[in-house]
Amino acid sequence: MSKKMEEIIRENLAGYEVPYNPEHWSEMEQLLDKSFPTVKPKTDFKWLKIAAAGTGIIAASYFLYICLNPAPSSIPFNEDKNANSKTSITNNIHKEIAKTEEIKTQHHIDKKTIESTHLANKNTINNQTGYLETEEKTNFIENNASENNPPLVKEKIELPNISFTVNNAIGCGKVNVLFTPDKKDTELNYTWNFGDGSSSNEMIALHTYTEPGEYKATLLISDKNNFAEKKSTKEQLIRVFPLPNPDFIIKDESIENDFDRLKYPFTEYSAIQKDANLYNWALDGKMFYSGASGKTILRTKGNYSLTLTVTDKNNCKASKTQIVNISKDFSVFAPNAFTPNGDGINDVFIPEALNVYDVEFTMTILDNQNKTVFVSTNANKAWNGKFHNIGNPLEEGSYFWIVETKDAYGNVHSWKGQVLLQR
Repeated sequence: MSKKMEEIIRENLAGYEVPYNPEHWSEMEQLLDKSFPTVKPKTDFKWLKIAAAGTGIIAASYFLYICLNPAPSSIPFNEDKNANSKTSITNNIHKEIAKTEEIKTQHHIDKKTIESTHLANKNTINNQTGYLETEEKTNFIENNASENNPPLVKEKIELPNISFTVNNAIGCGKVNVLFTPDKKDTELNYTWNFGDGSSSNEMIALHTYTEPGEYKATLLISDKNNFAEKKSTKEQLIRVFPLPNPDFIIKDESIENDFDRLKYPFTEYSAIQKDANLYNWALDGKMFYSGASGKTILRTKGNYSLTLTVTDKNNCKASKTQIVNISKDFSVFAPNAFTPNGDGINDVFIPEALNVYDVEFTMTILDNQNKTVFVSTNANKAWNGKFHNIGNPLEEGSYFWIVETKDAYGNVHSWKGQVLLQR
């Protein structure tokens, strides 16, 4: 072998790296199985296979070395045959180098294909979700891009114009308003500004206005990644009117007049607000009067529920209830029997209230034939059971009585009843 050929082979061998090739490993495993047919692998012989492959490589290297450096021999040297061997070895080496370069090239192509596919998939996802990058977001991606991390390009789309509706744009006092967008999308962020310093991020928002005034409510939408945002084209005006004042004053005039309910029988009531459009008064739930103020007679002692409902010019309504306590009945307190027998006990008939209170009255006694048998206008003149208190005593039995009184305002009030005359 010439020295020049020898140098060429050594240079190729020095720069040659045996590449990993699955097909070569598979062929090597088949050769090992044929060479050791009695061996039955029971576990993973990965390292054994690697050792066997290493042995094969060493053997091949040794063979190549013998070919390149033949030992002196007595056998005659055949120059033509040796030249053919050198040519064959050189060709094999070049084939292996070409295979290695092909594998490297294919690996580089596959890596680029994977990166391109990954980028295409990301662009497809972004196009489907419809995210719109702002200028700031785009700049951030471009500034942070690198050779290994190329910028993602997203298709820019327009967010829809969104309006909204409310269930109650005008109200009184505390007003609950339900805000509902025309478009409901879980991929969007909703920011409501209610105009009174309050806000909400609910898709459908419920808000309570507690103070009178006019408020402009707006809606701002953006996508979940804050790539874009748009203000609703609609501003809703919410008007809140103040409630009228339903408070009122109650006065039992008999309390200030020694509880003389015959002369001062009324309970007065008066609304505080005088400019309302409508007043409705209810006693124990039953409407009985319309007006800013009035008075009534509560005949039986006890507690009463008095309610005032006020309606103003804005059609706003407000109500209030108070408890009225009546300590005495509105009555003359007449006994149901008397015994005019001269024993000094219950000998005359006259309602008790006429003796107690200084009140103008007329008392009339009638028999069962509806004939008048006695009349009195003086508390000191009671009926003694006789005809006009003179003459013969009247028969025992039931008699009818009628009492009419006048209050401090000249109003006449009447009472009727029966009394049993017994001796």
